[in-house]
Amino acid sequence: LRKHLNGARLERVVAVPGEPALDFQFTNTTELGFEARLTLSVECIGKYANLLLVDATPDSATHNRVLAVAHPVTDAMSSARQLFVGAPYAPPPRPMDKRLLADVTGEAFRAWCALAGADGPEGWAGVLAKRVWGVGKRAVRQVLEQAPPQRPEDWVETLHGLMAGLLGTPTMLHATHSHGPASESPADAWVQTIG
Repeated sequence: LRKHLNGARLERVVAVPGEPALDFQFTNTTELGFEARLTLSVECIGKYANLLLVDATPDSATHNRVLAVAHPVTDAMSSARQLFVGAPYAPPPRPMDKRLLADVTGEAFRAWCALAGADGPEGWAGVLAKRVWGVGKRAVRQVLEQAPPQRPEDWVETLHGLMAGLLGTPTMLHATHSHGPASESPADAWVQTIG
């Protein structure tokens, strides 16, 4: 890591949608004087926690390839995702039957609750845990503490508000996990204050 990040400038920090992970995006100058873009991904996913550096330089021979990894993962260890130096980067796998909170509307959530026969806060919490990726028990407890919602769609709106409060604004919740340049976000102002 030191070889690639020595002298690098932190450009922005981006929350990975639905994951307890952050991407620290850096720029640096190579030995030949070219600009390099690097992403340091900090993935705090339980026993799968990892730290990896990915080349995010467009048109680079190693673009989207892992440059360094704290805990390599081979195909013998996981068929879903391999992480080792030189491997193409792949985001953490996500269950196909779950959606990101940012993609869930109040209407859709109400329909899921009706389909599951869920009535009241306890039933709604179960539907959230089953259908929405990245919403844990802690977030549900915070919703209940803030203002016990009267309707399921109120829960979704409250959770959207909580996420915006924790991460800035929904513009930081990108629909895809990308190691290229991120869109403008409130993180830019923060970066300017530390840069």
